[in-house]
Amino acid sequence: MAKRLALPNGATVQIATAFAAPKAVTSITNASPAVVESDAHGLTAGDYVMVESAWCEIDGRAFKVGVTDVDTVTLIGSNTTSTTKYPAGGGVPANLLEVSGWTDMPCITDSSMTGGEAQFTEVACLQEDSPTNLPNGFSAATMQFTVSDDDGSAAIGIIEALSEEQGMSVIRVILRGGKEILYPGYVSITPAPTLTRGEVMTRTVSISLSKITKYAAP
Repeated sequence: MAKRLALPNGATVQIATAFAAPKAVTSITNASPAVVESDAHGLTAGDYVMVESAWCEIDGRAFKVGVTDVDTVTLIGSNTTSTTKYPAGGGVPANLLEVSGWTDMPCITDSSMTGGEAQFTEVACLQEDSPTNLPNGFSAATMQFTVSDDDGSAAIGIIEALSEEQGMSVIRVILRGGKEILYPGYVSITPAPTLTRGEVMTRTVSISLSKITKYAAP
């Protein structure tokens, strides 16, 4: 069993360097994984994209792509089979934003996650003696990385620009065994570093998450 457990020690953490021009999508199927039609998309298997879609449950998420042919791709790790969440034919207008490269994050001294807890609404009918908790989604989640205040880090420059623009990006974590986690969302950074005597000067990078996507080791 221990072999199936993962430690984050030694992980590679990167942020998307930039995104290519949006690739227009003409249709998204109800499938697992979803098949996306985009004329002459130019993507290759293993590329990464962020999705813009009229389907709220997939909008803002990031995926690896698997190429079917020159005009279609699959979004590996997606599942749009539920026509309740994903009404047939309702995924467009949509775009694919290809990640054009990755930049390593500076030294990360700590990380944490807030939110993401299950939410419930308490309901009590007149005829009942005791109330009932009904599931009501999940609270908003934020991932935070405490990073060294490295003026020479290209990632810091990318993150500062995103923070100023209130822009979205993707952070990719690759664990030692090859497992990957994609964290898409709005990225920000504290403007000033910490100044604690005897400790490394750090800043906090926050990413207000859309749904993450996880990939098993190859």
